This record gives sequence, C-alpha cells and structure tokens, in this order.
Amino acid sequence: MRWSDVKERAATNSAWQWHLPRALDDLKDSMVKKGIWREHGGYIEKPPFPKEKTKVLIQELRRDDKTGEVTLKLIPQYGDKVYYEVGGAPATTASQLVENMNEFKTKELKLSFLCVDSTGEHETGEPVKWKNKIYLKYRVFDRGDDKVVELLSVPSATIKYTTDGSNPKEYGGLYDGEIVVPKNSTFVLAVAEAEDITADTIQIKIDWTKGSGIVIDKENPLRLCKRYKTSDTAETYKELNLLKKHDAVLSDVIVTLYKTDDSGGEKGWIELTFDSSIKVGIERLENSMESVRNNFLVEGKVNISLEYGSAHFAKGQNFLDWVAAKKKSLQDFKEQEILQ
Repeated sequence: MRWSDVKERAATNSAWQWHLPRALDDLKDSMVKKGIWREHGGYIEKPPFPKEKTKVLIQELRRDDKTGEVTLKLIPQYGDKVYYEVGGAPATTASQLVENMNEFKTKELKLSFLCVDSTGEHETGEPVKWKNKIYLKYRVFDRGDDKVVELLSVPSATIKYTTDGSNPKEYGGLYDGEIVVPKNSTFVLAVAEAEDITADTIQIKIDWTKGSGIVIDKENPLRLCKRYKTSDTAETYKELNLLKKHDAVLSDVIVTLYKTDDSGGEKGWIELTFDSSIKVGIERLENSMESVRNNFLVEGKVNISLEYGSAHFAKGQNFLDWVAAKKKSLQDFKEQEILQ
C-alpha cells in the first residue's frame, strides 16, 4: 500500500483515533530504521520479504605508494564465498576463489567480485566491479647543465608528457625514459592512463634560476659536508659503490653491524667509528667491515648501516657526476655544505 493512502485514510476515517500530525510519519521512520518495514518508491512493504540477493562490500584498507599494491577488505553479504576476476570481465563461480577476505592484496587496475551463498538460501546477485587508482610520481635533477625529469606511474601505466604547455592526454609524447627538458621550457605536464583509468594531470615546475648561486669548480677537489645515513646492508653497499665509482673518500664515519635472528630481532651489534680527522678510503672501509663480520659475526644474519658526515671528492666534476647518479639536483644542497 502507498504510504500516502495510509495517511489519507487516517485523516478521513472517523474510526481511526486522533493522533499528532507527525505520529504516522514517526511510526514509519521507526519501523523502516529497524528493518521491520521497507519503503520502495512511496510504497510500504511488510514482512515476509523475499530473500536478499548476495553482494560484496569493498573497503580499501591501505595502499603502498612505492609498489602500487592495495589491500582490500571484502565483506560478503548473504553469502560465504567470494570469487574474483581480473580485468573487465565479470566474475563467475568459475573465477578464482578469494582465500583471505580480510586482506586481499592486489596490484591490478580492475577487478570484479562475486558473492555466493553455498547453502543456496540466497540467490546470487550481480558481480561488483572495483577500479584501482593511478598516481604519478616525479623528480627533477641536474645532469651537468641540463634539467632531467624522471616519471613513475604507480601502478604501471602508459605515461604521456608535454614540455610546451599543451594537454598531454591529447598531444603528449610517450614517456619511455628520462626527459631532458628543453632550455626554453618552464614546466612539464604529464598524465598516466591504463584500462580507461586516468591519473590526475601533474604540472612539474622547472626552475632554471634556483640554486644557480652554487658554482662548482670542476677541476679542484670538493668536500661535501652533509650527513647521510643508510638503513640496511643492500643500501649501504650501493652507497659505497657509488662513492667509490666517483672517486670519493669519507670522514666522520659510523658503521654499525647488527646481528639479527630469523624474525629480524636484534641479537647484538658492533660499531666502527672514525672521527672527522681521518679520511677513510671506500675499499679499506669495506675490508674492515668484512673483517669484523668474518671474525665476530660469523653465524646468523647481519644488517649493516652506514652514516657519514663528509665526503671528499677528488674533483668537482666527480661530485657533479655523483649528484647526477643519485638523481639529485644542486638545489638539494646549501652553499655552506659544499667546500672547495
């Protein structure tokens, strides 16, 4: 019955008791909120109701900005099994079964989920579609006198860019590596797209003047007074190899070797410390680290971290090459940090 008919009968039928003007509406609101009645298109339905069809509620728990992996929580309604399909095709009972509905991890751009009631009490509803989001990251660094832009799409997608201010989605060139920015360009526009999902267009300002106060003599030795730290063994050796490649030695150095158990818990540590008056060559530092490890930390896993306060480059050009290799810019340094 239509709710408007109920109210009209209450107003015109003398057999109905007098009531406050809002009494019927308050009653309806209360019954609908409690699920005892249902309202559809102005009509009120009373039980028994037809069985609800199954469906899936999708919650995004967290997102890894580095890898693009998303963790979803899938909440089945009126069912106990959830199937999923990758891409644009709808999920069916022949699709893959979700093993962990509380933490479903994916890097896919499009998914479809289908909830099924294995008891057969509830009819299977329509598949539910989910779309990922695409984010564009960038960094600008110097390579000699050039400005270079590096772009990264998370998750992976096709990237288009322009350097003349035109719309990258319509007129952009395909990004297939680092962009050497034309000297007359003041900003780069970029967009990423895959499977009909488009990231927000980003505008990257190119500042040709900022940092120009730092002048590097390419032939004379250079000292960088800026503290750097690494957090694990792989990062430590990567940093040391880069310094060695660009003819640098260190001072004010702390190397810490942590012995860990299988779960990553710390089980003791040894520290090598060199003050600012001692210049340490990279090969000798690596040999010392290896000697300590072989003599005192033979068993178990070892994590090595590095911290240094000064790097001494044989020439200014070595420093510029190191800056480019680390994909940094002179804008990342203060004048007082560079001594020649």
